[in-house]
Amino acid sequence: MRLNGIDFFNAALHDVGLNITPVGEGVCSAHNRPATLYNVGGNLICRGCTLLRQTYPLPIVKNGQSKLAYTRLGLGCYMLITETDIQYWGKHLFNQRITVRPASGSLRALVRKLLLEPPAPPWMFIAFARSNASDRMHVTHSNDLIQFSGKFFFPGTADEPPVARLNRKRVIDLHHAADLTRQEWEQCARAQASLHYSADSLAFLQGIYEKFPQLARYPIPAQKTAEYNAVRLLARET
Repeated sequence: MRLNGIDFFNAALHDVGLNITPVGEGVCSAHNRPATLYNVGGNLICRGCTLLRQTYPLPIVKNGQSKLAYTRLGLGCYMLITETDIQYWGKHLFNQRITVRPASGSLRALVRKLLLEPPAPPWMFIAFARSNASDRMHVTHSNDLIQFSGKFFFPGTADEPPVARLNRKRVIDLHHAADLTRQEWEQCARAQASLHYSADSLAFLQGIYEKFPQLARYPIPAQKTAEYNAVRLLARET
């Protein structure tokens, strides 16, 4: 049986302790499933939702002394859950079963690696946010159509809407079909959008197709789409 996102997350973190004790059995108010319930801010939610909302120990230095603060998993923190291991990018402390790595500047490289060499499904990649919601937790069951969890933005595209799913097969086909730079992918998308009224756009695309004939087999992804952002993430800078 396939687990939904929050249940997959809960099962993977089965040995991570909670800061509160259960209050009874019932239906989780966050994702509407029968579960053991915990009272978090007046909301009766399941263990998985509690894991998303609770605080975790974070080493800090205050007045020259090392201390532990307790904060939620938030912006700049990422987690990859696979069948074989769990990796966390951030500064919070977890048990030894979870590999903790520094998060600074890691998101572009992480997502690029997931696109080029994804782990065997099922897996989950989470970009934590200020407000972590159970309905943003997704499990990837096929590497042709991958899903990201949390309030996920492609690196360098903060003005774009969050990405829930991505047609990875199409992105990899495009990436292999044409060795273009990020700027050239943008030019292709703009030319495709103005093709019906611009002779210059037609000439530009004809030149691209002559250089990379395999690209003609696939539609050029439109700007502000998940596939467009992803293919530019994989592309050369210059």
